[in-house]
Amino acid sequence: MEKVKKEATDLFSACRFKLAIEKFSECLELDPLNAQYNSSILFNRAVAYSKLSQNTTALSDLDKAIELKDDYAKAYFKRAEVNLILEHYEEAVRDYEKVQQLDPSM
Repeated sequence: MEKVKKEATDLFSACRFKLAIEKFSECLELDPLNAQYNSSILFNRAVAYSKLSQNTTALSDLDKAIELKDDYAKAYFKRAEVNLILEHYEEAVRDYEKVQQLDPSM
């Protein structure tokens, strides 16, 4: 699992977002019941999608990440950013408020 995740992260760092998305998707298949791990992978894949301006798909991954880990402040923050891009202002405000509840330092 960690090997594939590192490959995905390395691809992301090299700005090879499409390949990173493929590797992150592969990671999700390795341990489908590991909510903690998969929420992190979904977050990373969402960021890669957002780098490609595929914001609707990014939003879907962020929704899933939060569903798996409802106290994931970074995912709420990123979802707020994506909602702003998509002009979903009320949803963005709700997400920013949730971030403040979960991690006021963000």
